[in-house]
Amino acid sequence: MQSSECSFNTRFPNTLNAITEPEYSIQVGVQNFADCLKRANCTDPLDIPLLSLAMQGYNFGNGYIEWAIKNFGAYSQGNAKMFVDEQARVSMAGTVMEILSMFHML
Repeated sequence: MQSSECSFNTRFPNTLNAITEPEYSIQVGVQNFADCLKRANCTDPLDIPLLSLAMQGYNFGNGYIEWAIKNFGAYSQGNAKMFVDEQARVSMAGTVMEILSMFHML
């Protein structure tokens, strides 16, 4: 779980692949994913819809969870693609989002 860019990383630059210590990278990634689970209101490991929302939020970052809930109430492949397209239009992060979209939930 590489999460250099997230707010839980306080020891390395908040840029892609900046964390160089594997143990710290995992620690930050776990904290980031736990936050995604909380933001998606996922409390049951068998709640696949909310778990999917949290996982996609972890992959995308940039507010996907809140955006998906506000606009669609849940995760779907279709709205994940819409989010990627929207991000691509509004910022250079779109390039990264396009790459991440290759790893979207099936």
